[in-house]
Amino acid sequence: LVGPVVGTPDVANKRFTLLGQTVQIGANTIFDNSSIPALASINDISTGNVLEVHGVLNVTTNAYDATRIERKSGALQYKIRGAVKSLDAAAGTFKIGSETISYPVGMNLPTGFGNDQIVRVKLQTAQVNNAWVATRIKSGVSSMGDRSEAELKGTVNDFNETAKTFTVSGISVDASKASIFPTSLGNGTFVEVEGPMVNNTLVARKVTLEDSLSSGAGEFEFHGRIEQLAGDHTNFVVHSVKVTVVTGANATVFARGATQANLVNGMCVEVKTNAAMNATYIKSDNDCAP
Repeated sequence: LVGPVVGTPDVANKRFTLLGQTVQIGANTIFDNSSIPALASINDISTGNVLEVHGVLNVTTNAYDATRIERKSGALQYKIRGAVKSLDAAAGTFKIGSETISYPVGMNLPTGFGNDQIVRVKLQTAQVNNAWVATRIKSGVSSMGDRSEAELKGTVNDFNETAKTFTVSGISVDASKASIFPTSLGNGTFVEVEGPMVNNTLVARKVTLEDSLSSGAGEFEFHGRIEQLAGDHTNFVVHSVKVTVVTGANATVFARGATQANLVNGMCVEVKTNAAMNATYIKSDNDCAP
């Protein structure tokens, strides 16, 4: 999420509202304290602050469990991800959460655009007639493709106890043959699923429960253009965050034509990192257009 804080943050319960979405802060939420003014805790968040929030949507609480929060006071556009609701194709409007979004006639829309579809939307920074104006609408569901090994983390939705099927972040999971399957699994539980991807379905070998607010090292994803690339290509900046390329053990994985050698300033990339901002995955991307 990228957008302005609305209303007064609830310091006691460590939550605030951004673009109509509730953001929940946990014990392991990371704050980017390099900004001016400093951002070290919820006490430094005020009404109107523009923030970028990384997190996981908890379908039980209907809030984003934040993993990382940083200031974005100079943002030229806002971003929101969620399920389409109250679509009015004639008026060119829909809602994500409590926020109304409008889109112009002729905009390129995701295939099958309709209610309940998960989308990623880029917005103008000023409302028009009490609606946020979309500049781009894309599918918000990851397309992983067939592969022998995949790993997925997130909250369970559409759980079918009999068939042992469910979705995580819009991706279908078939756990009917999983060797490890928690008996307490259900909608809203946070899980890690491992197994191969076959025909857009993750065929789970193992499903384990995790705590979304306290699990592991933290994982972050950035889409943007490379800046301040080091001469030896060992680090660069994307969205004001310095990212380190890892070699040797646990080396950064490159994909879609990207290699450490061909990184250049201005290159559009998707970068995944751990909490230390060490890159785990870098691929060439096409999502940097305004």
